[in-house]
Amino acid sequence: TKLSGFYRAVYYLPSIIGSSVAVAILWKRMFASDGVINGLFGLDIAWLGRSDTAIWTLIILAVWQFGSSMLIFLSGLKQIPVSLYEAATMDGAGGVHKFFKITLPMLTPTIFFNLINQFINCFMAFTQSYIITQGKPRDTTLFYTVYMYQNAFTYNKLGYGCALAWFMILVVGILTLILFKTQNKWVYYGERMKKGYKEKRFAIGVIYHIFTFCFACVMIYPLVWMVLSSFKDTNEIIRTASELIPRHFSLENYRVGWQGFAGYNFGTFFKNSFVIAGLSTIGAVASSAVIGYGFARINFKFKGFWFACMLLSMMLPFQVVMIPQYIIFNKLGWVGSYLPIIVPQWFGQGFFIFLNIQFIKGIPMDLDEAARMDGCSTYTIFFRIILPLIKPSLVTSAIFSFMWRWDDFLAALLYLS
Repeated sequence: TKLSGFYRAVYYLPSIIGSSVAVAILWKRMFASDGVINGLFGLDIAWLGRSDTAIWTLIILAVWQFGSSMLIFLSGLKQIPVSLYEAATMDGAGGVHKFFKITLPMLTPTIFFNLINQFINCFMAFTQSYIITQGKPRDTTLFYTVYMYQNAFTYNKLGYGCALAWFMILVVGILTLILFKTQNKWVYYGERMKKGYKEKRFAIGVIYHIFTFCFACVMIYPLVWMVLSSFKDTNEIIRTASELIPRHFSLENYRVGWQGFAGYNFGTFFKNSFVIAGLSTIGAVASSAVIGYGFARINFKFKGFWFACMLLSMMLPFQVVMIPQYIIFNKLGWVGSYLPIIVPQWFGQGFFIFLNIQFIKGIPMDLDEAARMDGCSTYTIFFRIILPLIKPSLVTSAIFSFMWRWDDFLAALLYLS
């Protein structure tokens, strides 16, 4: 429909800002005892202070940021061929029957990918618990990564922290292996599909727009509230948490922010973030493209072994290696500088390497062979042929890398504090 692009943008917006400190602070304010949720619905619930509700606030936050998975599902839906739906229509199948007999089975590879991705992300969750609840009340929101961080860096139990990290590897590895072993029983791998088709019905369209628009309002409300609250003073935010529009618009918060305090202002914070995110992104994109080209086009000894190591790095959460990395960087004298955050990005990132490999494998080998006949070297082929043809992969890598580095709270907490 004409509004599909708008709905898609609204639903994806919470995922763009990711699991950042800003989102955690926003969520903490919304679910405070005098916050937005209680004010809107006339409730008096200590959402973050009760054992039976605190964990649900973090679950709702995770569900609210479903945009990335949504786009992956959208891509999978577009790969389902029109011929299957046309044949089902000729056989008298209705919409429900098509969904359960065609759409759902053909989406199982996408469901499996999202399942693995979200499963690993659950073990990597840190910022939400650390900022919003600090693991309270009664440790009901004490995530594994927060517990590991506290023991290793707050209580200085590095050995115990390493033990927790290796146990985490074991658990993630076993559960991931179980998922891969069971996929043959429910995941359907069909041939590559052509783009799909739209079935238009007026009544269904009206219901679709009503439901989708209402849900879009729910998705965008926290962000709109955050923006408009920046025009309120602190007392008004507390008194009128349930009111969206400020009673008195004020630019005082922005004036104070740009004026700064102790010599630091918004400009300083943005500069630091752009330096770290920018240099890290350049390194991650450039190195991952080169490494991906090597795996996709060059034969060398132990290629399978190193490829398996690369895949393993994709599956390991950062928290598993943060303790040995911290010790190494501390020995090098890098702690307290940008180097521990930026330098590792210049040695390739598993997700981007794998993405580039898939793109490069889709480029015909005939182009390489023709270039070699013209006297081109391996390096010339990469820079003159491969690199221009994988621009979509490079742009995707750059966007994700910049977002992830901008939102990276744990690394800054470890190395810069």
